[in-house]
Amino acid sequence: MISPRLYLLLLFFLLVGVVALKVADNPAFFSTPDSRIYVDAAEHLKNGQGYYIDYKGQTLFNTFFPIAYSALIVAFSWLTTIPVDLSAKAVNLLAIASLLVLFSRIFRRAAPWVGLVILSSTFVHMASCTWSETAFLTTCVAFSYFLFRYLTQPTGWVLLGLFLTGYGLFLFRYIGLFSVGILALFALLAGRPVPFFKTFPISLRQRLWLTVTAGGIFLSGVGYMWYEHLHEAPQVTASQPFLLIRWAGFGQRLQEVLLTTAQELLFFIRDWDSKRVAFFSAGFWTIAITTVLQFAILARIVQLLYQSPPLKRPTPFIQLIWMIGLVYYVLIISLYLIQFDLMQSGMYHLYYRYYFPATTLFVTGLLGWLSQTNNQIAFARIKGWLIWLFALSLFHSLPKSGLFNF
Repeated sequence: MISPRLYLLLLFFLLVGVVALKVADNPAFFSTPDSRIYVDAAEHLKNGQGYYIDYKGQTLFNTFFPIAYSALIVAFSWLTTIPVDLSAKAVNLLAIASLLVLFSRIFRRAAPWVGLVILSSTFVHMASCTWSETAFLTTCVAFSYFLFRYLTQPTGWVLLGLFLTGYGLFLFRYIGLFSVGILALFALLAGRPVPFFKTFPISLRQRLWLTVTAGGIFLSGVGYMWYEHLHEAPQVTASQPFLLIRWAGFGQRLQEVLLTTAQELLFFIRDWDSKRVAFFSAGFWTIAITTVLQFAILARIVQLLYQSPPLKRPTPFIQLIWMIGLVYYVLIISLYLIQFDLMQSGMYHLYYRYYFPATTLFVTGLLGWLSQTNNQIAFARIKGWLIWLFALSLFHSLPKSGLFNF
């Protein structure tokens, strides 16, 4: 029998190949506005100039994004001597490799089925861009793993891993400070007669250490932001209020939240070449037929599940990552709805990039649930269809307009 790790390795190389094709076909993946900030900050760090960027003719301390992603880019560039822009792609792929290692440790023999999530077209697109979301996602899964371990098998090393991954979330993206809220919830509610939380009976000692860990992450995050505040250029600090709440246009933003949330159902089906092909061209029909096939496969999967024995209750870990994904989702849409922003001047648009960690956690949990050993009768009926679904999703990721001149 082939080892599940070999299947995970195959999935990883498929992803690497498609990312390489996408980047070769469209170098714009190197040069989105956010990508330029990450790379510019990495260049300054590599040259010993600190965490600064060149912005609108000025050299400013980078308060757009925390330091972790650019620091990893610099570290890999220094170790391998490759340019920082290529190093950024390598960091993304290393983060995904780490994610698959985590899947292998958490889901064991079911790991290859959970690993199918990396072949979804949205995931491949995110891996191709010089953005921090893939590293943030891997850190989020690691945080979930250490939290689950501490709730069930507490040790000092696990607690240290919990602190490092919780603070690491913040160092990749400011919203990562939500890890403090997650830990506070478990310190307060774990073992209480509250749905889900009652699954984790913990001792008073564990509650105290969860509280201390949450406090440590919070104080470290506040310290980082205070350091940023001290290094901001005076004109930037003066023009951007520290706390910003805007209620104007709330209804319009609520409509956008509902629309973009519905669009996340296209996680497997998004095809960015649809914007690059002519209407009714061969490329257009290729994308359309692939999409119709995927909807047909999804309908078949639902039908087979309906005809199978009821699925058993998800494992506590799967419930945990769903809960963490839900907390992240609620927080991101809340920040958008009230336009509350600690660092800059509000979130002007809500789109797939912001949803990516939550959606990926939901899909990861779903695949883990379906492939549980006590759901094998139902899963045996659908697993072939799942392979086709993700194979077609990977096909969506191929740069068809460039490869086939559609």
